[in-house]
Amino acid sequence: MIYTKPPLPFMGNKKNMLKHIKQVLNTMRADGVIDGESIFIDVFGGSGLVAHNIKQWYPRNQVLWNDYDNYQKRLDHIAQTESLRAWIYEKMRGGEYQNGLPKDIKQEILAHIHALETQGEYIDYITLSAYLLFSGNYARDFTELSKATFYNRISATRLTAKGYLDGVERVSLDFIDLLDSYKSYKNKCLILDPPYLQTQVGNYKDHFSLGQFFRLIERVQRPYLFFGSDRSNIIEAFEYLKRYHKELETYTFNSAYLLGGNNTDYIIYPEGRSLFSIV
Repeated sequence: MIYTKPPLPFMGNKKNMLKHIKQVLNTMRADGVIDGESIFIDVFGGSGLVAHNIKQWYPRNQVLWNDYDNYQKRLDHIAQTESLRAWIYEKMRGGEYQNGLPKDIKQEILAHIHALETQGEYIDYITLSAYLLFSGNYARDFTELSKATFYNRISATRLTAKGYLDGVERVSLDFIDLLDSYKSYKNKCLILDPPYLQTQVGNYKDHFSLGQFFRLIERVQRPYLFFGSDRSNIIEAFEYLKRYHKELETYTFNSAYLLGGNNTDYIIYPEGRSLFSIV
């Protein structure tokens, strides 16, 4: 089964970029830049969606997923999260909650969540936020959740991660340690999707600083796929930094307009024989 979105919500996932990623990798393969022995290293692996899809496209290749955000912990508890989803779904079935949930319904949901947590149950607050809070808002614990206005955004679809990340190798390392450990390995392809500069970090557990960005750039090796956003001035940064880093001297990019907003995501990669039009 090929997943086109993560089994559990993750801010900044690359579901809108998958077709572009596949096209770029196919071009790299046609040009001989990558082959059956290449190791794909998803350095900022997030939900693992890109790593999962690359493994589906190139099943014989080694694919590393750097799960620094510990998304695996959420996957390990997906059965508990599904049970809670089903309970909330039944609680709100048939309701016409257009302008936020009534206080009594909210308090009943909170009481149920609190009881589960008191009993030692794992609570996936990020997934709960996607079901109960206004789009794009996330609560990280019970206190934050209880202060928010609830909406009926619950999905009727059962949660499952069956087959997800099968064959993908998981590591959990600081990106510098991971890149340094593979520095001398020639036949690799770096997938670089760092938290965007000058934008909200979202549910990443650490802030991504300008210093970290420069340390990342210092370690970029070809071939690579580098993701950015028009909110983070990434193209301007590449134009400036290519003066000092030969790996960035010739590059091209493709873009995807994100649904539900005016933002554009970029995928940046070294120029090759087959180029895409710049949008």
